Amino acid sequence: MANLKPIHASAIKYGRKSMLAMRAFIDGTIGHEETPAKTLGTLAHMAILEPDRFAGECVVYDGGGTRASKDYKEFAAAHDGARILKADEMSRVVSIRDAVMHCIPAAELIVACEHEVKVAWEDPAYGPAAGRIDLLGDFVLADLKTAANIEPRSFTRHAFGMGYFHQLAWYRYAAPRTTVKIVAVESSPPHDVAIYTVPGMYLDVFYRQAASIAARYRECEATGYFPGAVEVEQELDIEPWMLDGEGAADGLDEIEAAGL
Repeated sequence: MANLKPIHASAIKYGRKSMLAMRAFIDGTIGHEETPAKTLGTLAHMAILEPDRFAGECVVYDGGGTRASKDYKEFAAAHDGARILKADEMSRVVSIRDAVMHCIPAAELIVACEHEVKVAWEDPAYGPAAGRIDLLGDFVLADLKTAANIEPRSFTRHAFGMGYFHQLAWYRYAAPRTTVKIVAVESSPPHDVAIYTVPGMYLDVFYRQAASIAARYRECEATGYFPGAVEVEQELDIEPWMLDGEGAADGLDEIEAAGL
C-alpha cells in the first residue's frame, strides 16, 4: 500500500454516504470550505487548546465597514498572514473559551491532557491512517465540540450525524484509552457546557464500521471505481402524507426557484 494518502476520520464521515463522496473529500473537492460555524469551531478550539497560537495568529479589526471596505483591506494588508476577527467575533470566541474554562470538570480535563496530539498508523486492511486528537491523557481521550444544542438527546443525534462517534473510535484505535469523552459547548450564549462519556462497547462497533469503510475505499482505489450512494436503479417510496394534498404547496417555492 505504498504512496497511499492516510485516511483521516473526517474522510470516514463522507464514506458513510458513499465512496464517491469520500474520494471527493480526500481529493479536496468537497468538505474543506469555510463556513461561519466551522470557523467559529476552529477558533474556539485554538483559543482553548492552543492559547499561545491563538494570541499570536489572531488580531482584531475594530474599524467600521465590511470586509470589502477600504479600511478593512488596508488593515488586512498590514497584518498579512494573520487571522482577522471583528470585535464581535473575537468576543464570541472568548466567551466560548471562558465558558469552557469556567466549567471546573472541563477545565481540569483540559489541564490534565496533552493537546492536539497527532497520531499515525498502518493497518493491514486499509493501510495508512492518521488523526489529530484534541485531548489525550494517560487514561482518557477526549474531543472538544461546539454545537447548537448540548442537551443529551439532541447532541447525541447531532454527534452521530456529524460522525463524531466514528471519529473518536478511529482515534481510540490509534491511542487506546479506558475512557473516551466529548466536551460539548453551545456556540450561542450562554454557552452551556456538558461533558459526555462514550461507552467503549459502542466505540468498538463504530470502529468496525469505520474500518470497513476505509477498507472498502482502498478497494475502490485499486479498481478506480468509486460508487455513489445509490448504486442500482430503485423505485421511489411515496409516503402517504404526500398524497393527502395538504403538503402540495410546500414545494412551490423550490419549483419556482428551479425555473420549472
